[in-house]
Amino acid sequence: MKILITIILLSIAKLVAQPIPNHYNFMAQKDSLYYLLTDNSLLKFYSHEASGEFFLTKYLEGTFPTSTKYTINDDYFFLSYNDSVFYYSNRYIDELSFENVFVPGFTVTSIHGFGPYFFIRSGNTYHLFKVVNGIVVLVEDSLFNHPSQELVFFVYPYVTIAQTVYKYVEGFDFYPVGQINIGNGNTGLTGNTLVAYYFWVTPPIPGVIHSELHKTLIEEPSFPDTTIYWWGYNIPELQQNYGWGTLIAKKNLYFMMWVGVITTYNSQLAYLPTTEDRVNISDYYIFKLGGDTLLYSKWNAGSTFYPFTWTNYTYVENEFTSPTDFALFQNYPNPFNPITKIRYELPERSFVIIKVYDVLGKEITTLVNDEKPNGNYEVEFNGNGLASGIYYYRITAGDFSQTKKMILLK
Repeated sequence: MKILITIILLSIAKLVAQPIPNHYNFMAQKDSLYYLLTDNSLLKFYSHEASGEFFLTKYLEGTFPTSTKYTINDDYFFLSYNDSVFYYSNRYIDELSFENVFVPGFTVTSIHGFGPYFFIRSGNTYHLFKVVNGIVVLVEDSLFNHPSQELVFFVYPYVTIAQTVYKYVEGFDFYPVGQINIGNGNTGLTGNTLVAYYFWVTPPIPGVIHSELHKTLIEEPSFPDTTIYWWGYNIPELQQNYGWGTLIAKKNLYFMMWVGVITTYNSQLAYLPTTEDRVNISDYYIFKLGGDTLLYSKWNAGSTFYPFTWTNYTYVENEFTSPTDFALFQNYPNPFNPITKIRYELPERSFVIIKVYDVLGKEITTLVNDEKPNGNYEVEFNGNGLASGIYYYRITAGDFSQTKKMILLK
């Protein structure tokens, strides 16, 4: 990873024209990479700890509703809406390429990354899938059921369900390996550590008289390995407002959503979101998504927020450079409705044919049928009048031919 980062930082920054969003949907994080989804784009950034510097490494255009769900596993970034799952190869710092769409045939309540796998939760049932050679395959149908998502945590190869830790081994078993002591809420997961907040009150409930933070390592042969801290006494909002709910845990930040308090790991108040705030936290940042504005604060900087800006360090082809190889690029935006653009490159004069086909191989239209000199080209495809679904576009230029998928989503 350090080598790739160095390559990016030493490369020439090329400014590209990203679409201007009308709405910020969410900011997600995995390690040092951040994923920003807006209504019209998906952007991938690198940021070192709490440096406050964000480097754009990849972006894709598309149409993404506010209800979009996401997850990340070892190799892919997943988006889900309209009970379909779109997946993007995500193995390298500068990679985020649309690969395919999967329709499971049931309601997608939530999705969860799990090492090389991913779970789709439908109602109370968890189904396990894996991408093999670019295609989603079902690994375990109905691996387990549980009514409360707040009590299910994934730390590959372990799944914690309430107070029992299970281990999954493909082709072998899904079996209990340990018991842990967590309550019925106020618990979150960061890395391989469950973080749980407990408090005690005395009748007639004048306030919290004692509170603790329990950290349980989900790792063999350590668990149950729990460290207990006296915690939260210096945060009045936790002492005066108590209850049970969702705890979002990150390396340095905890979002106690039942009381609307963001704290640091060492029991300091980080930020008090207002009722109008939409807030995402990461290991090192707090992000405020205000419709068409995006602000960030460093985890130890309290409520000092800055406009979110970035530097473009992207591998974008220079339009003014003579190409050295034939190439067909992924259409953009993708998914699209109803217009998308297809870019291709010719290193020499060639007779070019570009056609669009449906999933049955039936020819839909011919976009290009002409001889062209070497250079960079772009052609537009209009899917007006076609049904939503997967289509293919194919280029033939001399001895070169290549086919790619695209999705029309109305």
